[in-house]
Amino acid sequence: MPSRMKRDLMQGIFDAILVLTALLCSLLCFADLIPEEIGLDVAPACRMAVLAGLVALIVCWQPRRRPLWVAGYVSALVLAGVAFFRILLRGAVVLGCAVSQVYAENVPGFDQLYPLEAMTPEQASQAATACLQFIVAVAALLVAWAVARRRSFWQVLFYTLPTVLLPVIVMHTPPLVPLLGLIGCWLVLLAARAGRADRFSSAKMGLIAMPVVAAFLCFTYLLVPLQGYQRSPRVESLRMAFNSFVEGDTINALALPFASTNGRTDLSSNGSLHFTGETALRVYSERREKTYLKGFSAEVYTGDSWRQTPARVYEQAMGDADFAPMNLMSDVMRSNLPQVEPFHMEITLLRPNGAYLYAPYGLTTREGQLSETRFVRDSYIRVSARSQTFALDTMGLSSLSEPLSTPDSLRYAENLYSQYVRQTCLDVDEDLAQWLRQLAAENGVPDSSQADWQTVVESTAAFIRGAARYDAAPGLTPDGEDYVQYFLGENKRGYCMHFASAGTLMLRALGVPARYVEGYVVNESDFNSSGWADVPDSRAHAWVEVYLEGVGWLPIEMTPGYGGSQAIESLSEPEQQQTTQPQEQQEQQQQPEQQLPEQQEQQNVAEEQQQTEEEKSSYGWIVLCLFLAAAVVLRPWCMQQYRRWQWRRGDANQQVLRLYHYAQQLAPWQKPDSCIEQLALKARFSRQGLTEDEAGQARQAVAEQGAAIWRQAKWWQRLWLRFGLALL
Repeated sequence: MPSRMKRDLMQGIFDAILVLTALLCSLLCFADLIPEEIGLDVAPACRMAVLAGLVALIVCWQPRRRPLWVAGYVSALVLAGVAFFRILLRGAVVLGCAVSQVYAENVPGFDQLYPLEAMTPEQASQAATACLQFIVAVAALLVAWAVARRRSFWQVLFYTLPTVLLPVIVMHTPPLVPLLGLIGCWLVLLAARAGRADRFSSAKMGLIAMPVVAAFLCFTYLLVPLQGYQRSPRVESLRMAFNSFVEGDTINALALPFASTNGRTDLSSNGSLHFTGETALRVYSERREKTYLKGFSAEVYTGDSWRQTPARVYEQAMGDADFAPMNLMSDVMRSNLPQVEPFHMEITLLRPNGAYLYAPYGLTTREGQLSETRFVRDSYIRVSARSQTFALDTMGLSSLSEPLSTPDSLRYAENLYSQYVRQTCLDVDEDLAQWLRQLAAENGVPDSSQADWQTVVESTAAFIRGAARYDAAPGLTPDGEDYVQYFLGENKRGYCMHFASAGTLMLRALGVPARYVEGYVVNESDFNSSGWADVPDSRAHAWVEVYLEGVGWLPIEMTPGYGGSQAIESLSEPEQQQTTQPQEQQEQQQQPEQQLPEQQEQQNVAEEQQQTEEEKSSYGWIVLCLFLAAAVVLRPWCMQQYRRWQWRRGDANQQVLRLYHYAQQLAPWQKPDSCIEQLALKARFSRQGLTEDEAGQARQAVAEQGAAIWRQAKWWQRLWLRFGLALL
């Protein structure tokens, strides 16, 4: 066999072993992190790893037409991504949710993600498998290029290490054999770096290192006790430090009127209201009355955001108790008011990225009666990403009356839940709580030790509504300032998020369990004669919930112009429910007048915002295009300056070796002059150092090689060499 063929065969064997091992081991390490209930089929992904790895190696090995081969491979990936975009997107969602499930079970502060589109188990399995195959095909090209062309240990480490870190972060040990195989690839690449004079010597060194590394890994496999393994105190302390670092953070797939998609509301970035005027919900109700549609609720206040309590806290508090907080109010009313019948509502969610089923208070419909929804703690969340109408039954807030007593069947679970509420919904920073109590005392607002909860709530709501002026554009909270303290103490301007946040914390400081809520408010005047109401996004609203033991969560209005609390009015004057219809009509007739300034302000802000957003969008695209154009144009110049610096850095021997490496990069288009190869051999093996004149000869030879390539290349080859590869 000719020596050239032997060299190529040795290089090919080394590259194939390394690429396929890295791909398969990385795939198996990551796949072990996916829960079994997802139904991920690993076998097709492994077959794809072998096929894509071999094809990628062939692509990277083509000497003269390599750019065309690479372009063809990338084009095939792009076409596959476009053709199967929907199933790949669904698969990515399934894989993301599956990984988050593992994190939610092991790391405090991480909540599970839920798919926004309903899928059968078979569809989820197929989508996840297809997405994993596509990811493997992309990774195959990256790994093959890093191994076959670059012999880069760092690039291979960068591409494969995340598949090990993802399970290790949650202290989930990957399968030992794939893990050792991946470590072996890294060690072999490190050994191959010793022979980087050319690709053949590198491959030779790597093949020599393979049996040594394999023996070492086998010894490690036999030495490490897997059964009964206990983490060392140092490792355990590191794990606890990591858990404390992420404590309190929540990661959810939730889309809300104000809240972001990570299950929290960022208060510091909300300077003004932004509405488009588009219809967000369509609501049908048999009883046309003011309705609060609850979506997001949060218990943890951080000074600049509202976050949900981690799921583990709720689970630890409730244990095995079967309890649905959103159904508590209706269960209590049914037990105490058997004559009251629930009425029917239908809610159509028009925003496809929405995650919550915005539900009314007094909900009688249970989780099992709603399709494509899951009940998580205190909120119904959407699973489907498409527009869908939900049929609900509710008792409504107007049915509330006194006295109400908790049914015996719910007393135990409700007692556990009330303890959980007091644990999470009375928490306020001590300095802020003291400041709020002082502010309340100065304005005649009693605390829970001085008056009953109803008086405290009514007094707090009246104070908060009069403490500041409604303003849809109050500006941002300065850095380092507490959101509520700045709102009540200095700025005294804001909208519903400001008033609701301030009301929640003041009630907590006064001893009343409360939490922050976001959703939509539908007024009686919004319903047409057929009972339907188109709810625009400008009806997104924030309010306060207080917990009344034995009844559940009650909405409390803190924002001026939105009227008082319907729940408190119902509980305080039950005997007048049947006789106050004229008065209610009068209040509802006055309500538009009260809200007119607010609505006008919101409309003006929305129009201004729309114009601003259009201008920003156009400017953003222009800036992005200019940036990309500048990056493409300046890249060859930057690479040229970098190479010039490299070619004159260090002694003459180092300069010549760098020049020789560059000449080898140009070799597929034009063979380098023999003198530069001789100078490179001399620089590497001769005891005598090269002179500056010899380094100049090498630079001249490389310049002539580049000039010859430029003269012979076609126009499109010149563009590729200059802007694509940045070689010339």
